[in-house]
Amino acid sequence: MSTIKTNAITTVAGKPILNSTGSILQVVSVNKVNQYFQSGTGTPTSVPGLSASITPSSASNKILIVSQVNMSATSAGGDSFARMIRGGTPIGSGNDGFFSQTAGQDYFGVHSQGFFFVDSPATTASTTYTIQVWGQSVYVNSRGLDGSFDTSSQIVLMEVSG
Repeated sequence: MSTIKTNAITTVAGKPILNSTGSILQVVSVNKVNQYFQSGTGTPTSVPGLSASITPSSASNKILIVSQVNMSATSAGGDSFARMIRGGTPIGSGNDGFFSQTAGQDYFGVHSQGFFFVDSPATTASTTYTIQVWGQSVYVNSRGLDGSFDTSSQIVLMEVSG
């Protein structure tokens, strides 16, 4: 087996062909299809099976995060929250990093909460992104009323060359 190493491959005009700034270098995804229940606490809790890890090839590269979590409360008028963490640090929005708040949501439906963020982890070490939820008892991937209407939640991580 042969290996070819080079700093760059360019067109005749001198434009980069591979790994130019903004190129997607790798994609990691996770799809959680089973239910998760978090009893009513004010403490954010990581959703088992709803985390993904990526190892950036350069500390100057970014991670594009696209995620969706489907949630419902277990009682009428219950509040539920979701946030994304990198390691143990909330990222993306707000002081607590939450990207979703379904205030007074009913337990008859499942609410889909999206998260889109470009992160700069500044490392070449494996980096883990996790969804956490909390509130007045939260169901993930099902309806709080009776646990029906199974859905799925996802995290997609894309390394973008810097």
